Amino acid sequence: MRIALGAEHNNSNILVLGARITAKDLAVQMVEEWLAAEFIGGKHQGRLKKLAEIEKKYSRS
Repeated sequence: MRIALGAEHNNSNILVLGARITAKDLAVQMVEEWLAAEFIGGKHQGRLKKLAEIEKKYSRS
């Protein structure tokens, strides 16, 4: 299972798990893997730059 891809590729800071469909032991394993993941940057950095530009363009602050 590669639950960490969101953090590694998108620098995500949120993980959502379905309580009704995810067993407790599996949820703990998934959270531990996700928390241990680090953003790897590289080819994925361009996507984040595009998102930051969109946020800046449409932000009210």
